[in-house]
Amino acid sequence: SFLLSSNFKFMDDISLPKSSNHKEDSSSTSKSVLPKVNLMNSSSPGGNFINFLVSKGLLDQEVGNKLKLKAMSESIRIEDAVLNIWDKSKMDDYHKLYAEFKGWKYIDLNYQVISGNILKRLGRDFLTKKIMIPFRYVNEPDDPNLVKFASGDPLDLQSIKFVESVLQRKIEIFYSNPDAILKAIRKSYSTDISHNVASTFSSTAKVKKDNIEDNSIINVINMMMEYAVNHNVSDIHIEPRESKISVRFRILGVLYEKLTIENINLLAPLITRIKIMSDLRIDEHRIPQDGRFSYQTETSKSIDVRVSTVPSLFGEKVVMRILDKNQKVSTLEELGFRYSNLEQIIKVIKMTQGLVLVTGPTGSGKTRTLSTILNMVNRPEVNIMTLEDPVEIQIDGVNQVQVNPDVGLTFSNGLRAFLRQDPDIIMVGEIRDGETASLAVQASLVGRMVYSTVHTNSSASTFTRLLDMGVQKYMILSTIKLIIGQRLIRVLCPYCKKKTSITDLDMQFLLNSFNNISEVFRSSQYGKKYLEVLENINDNFYQPVGCPRCNNTGYFGRIGIFECMYVDKEITSLVNQNASEDEIEKLACQKGMITMFQDGILRVLDGETTITELVRVIQ
Repeated sequence: SFLLSSNFKFMDDISLPKSSNHKEDSSSTSKSVLPKVNLMNSSSPGGNFINFLVSKGLLDQEVGNKLKLKAMSESIRIEDAVLNIWDKSKMDDYHKLYAEFKGWKYIDLNYQVISGNILKRLGRDFLTKKIMIPFRYVNEPDDPNLVKFASGDPLDLQSIKFVESVLQRKIEIFYSNPDAILKAIRKSYSTDISHNVASTFSSTAKVKKDNIEDNSIINVINMMMEYAVNHNVSDIHIEPRESKISVRFRILGVLYEKLTIENINLLAPLITRIKIMSDLRIDEHRIPQDGRFSYQTETSKSIDVRVSTVPSLFGEKVVMRILDKNQKVSTLEELGFRYSNLEQIIKVIKMTQGLVLVTGPTGSGKTRTLSTILNMVNRPEVNIMTLEDPVEIQIDGVNQVQVNPDVGLTFSNGLRAFLRQDPDIIMVGEIRDGETASLAVQASLVGRMVYSTVHTNSSASTFTRLLDMGVQKYMILSTIKLIIGQRLIRVLCPYCKKKTSITDLDMQFLLNSFNNISEVFRSSQYGKKYLEVLENINDNFYQPVGCPRCNNTGYFGRIGIFECMYVDKEITSLVNQNASEDEIEKLACQKGMITMFQDGILRVLDGETTITELVRVIQ
């Protein structure tokens, strides 16, 4: 057994080779780019790496001995034997321990600024080959005499001396996760996409209008995709203007124009190339088309891309939505659920029948919320089936089905088929029409737990939306257990956010908004904590600044703001009386519901976001 660490992911027994000649299949082991040193004979404190981990209380001695034998019999290094069984989601922990063992200074590149001016002098190929990158601490000025480098091999003295001679400065070496270094290199060199695209077109012969196989066209599309992956882009917009092409990237819910192609004649080959990749008709320019393709990044990461084309005034406009097939399922807390919102979900997912709806606009995180819930209820004794368009997050043990209207597999037809598959839990990606809505309600009436999404502005407006679809009121009220409304709000960059004094107008806004939160919450221990925050608001009130870590936006990542309306007898009775949406929401709040807006106010009081961002998202 292991003592203190959850970093290892393997069974208690480590199988050893039957003979010293046996070699494990190379495909089942992790390739290491660590310095090639003999740790068996290391003079570092604690003997070798195994002994070091044992001394730290991270590894059991018996398991450590098995790893030593395994390393010797297979002629692999000890650190590679440890690396093969390490939890791959905690690699930074591994490399931090390894640096401590070797006596090297360690740096986590996630919290540093890459020195862009030095990148140009050394070149991407050299830095990638040597696995090193220049960095500086946040708010640290450039030192004319010293440059800090993160390296995957601090013992590569030849490369260090070469860099010193090129830069004419002393080099201070820090060890870091080699994969993190390579990722930082890719991101740094893909940042200036406008310059890279301009260089591509200027370095090639003139692109002919119908030459879709031109390398420059292919390279530019690849640049767009790599930029999107490296900068957490959700959508790429290729938009024709009168004499140029505008390319905008949606990052954290906001569109940024990062690229302008001055030659409008390049639009046709760009669009045609994307159509071929998406299996769309290249001779059709008058009507919208939808398609998809898969793309493999420079790091062999596979992503799905949904493509939509529409005719516009100056040519066809294309939007490519980026879907990461390998994204991990989060926890509810990681998504942003807390307080009464979290309590309501925990209560409802224990039920065996009923309907749970998640509401919000496109891109508000509804699919991730449902995937997280399904992962929580996923057990061997439960048959879970999902109908999605497309399948965005793969969940082991869940039967996930992709909608395919071309062959008649629609949401409604798929849902009918599901009812003959003995399901316990059904997830329908989206309720788009009355037929699907009625089938979802009927499924929950006959003993299934059904989860789905619907496009409404709030939880309270969901009832009206279903009625407009033609679902009978009594069926709605007898099945709906919980309605989750949500939005995604940008979080202030922790590296550059600046504490600021609050204005009288903003202070009054926060006070009024907080006082409108239910008495149930305000009188709780959490509510009392926020009252103290309000009294000392200048200690926790921030504004965005912008730095290289957040692409100078002032925001770094997003988190959900939610409202969870538990549909009890009183809410049901009010809906049955044809009450307005405001009346329904008012009653829910009296019973303890926190609205999305109020959840956002609490995020402002936490110092995580701004009033301006909250108003932008809610409005």
